Amino acid sequence: MQAVMAAYPPVDLAMCVRDASAGRPEADPIGFPESRVLGGLPADLPELAASAGPLTYIDAARSLPPFQLAHGTADVAVRMGNSVRLYEALHAAGADAELYLLDGYKHGFLNPGGRMEAGLSAVMDDGRLEAAGTAPARHLRDGVDTDAALFGFTTIDEFFRTHLGLA
Repeated sequence: MQAVMAAYPPVDLAMCVRDASAGRPEADPIGFPESRVLGGLPADLPELAASAGPLTYIDAARSLPPFQLAHGTADVAVRMGNSVRLYEALHAAGADAELYLLDGYKHGFLNPGGRMEAGLSAVMDDGRLEAAGTAPARHLRDGVDTDAALFGFTTIDEFFRTHLGLA
């Protein structure tokens, strides 16, 4: 693997279910995607839940590819703390990693517009980044937090061109 771009990744499945349950107390957490993947609640299956998340494998990796992470600050489906934890673990392991936190964006902001299922507008962005072109973001790289950055599809393109030798 030469480069990784991940947007709104569920890094800690137990944390995802706890956060989602707090935000939607009426919902049954066994129906959340993280629980369905594991076949039960992550809190009841801690070893399996840990094995499904990337944090378990970072320290054991002999080498890590460059990572570009992006997450919306208004994401209630998978809280931005997941991407922050992944970025911090990658940075601590010496990986080339950067994180963009898009101001006010929700889950799914990379998805094309007009394809969202009914009833999800409270938690999902429907083609928002596609329509905006770029979004204001905080950019973390090499342990440094810069408050003024823009993120868009061209940012992803430049990342891959650089790390795949296409620039």
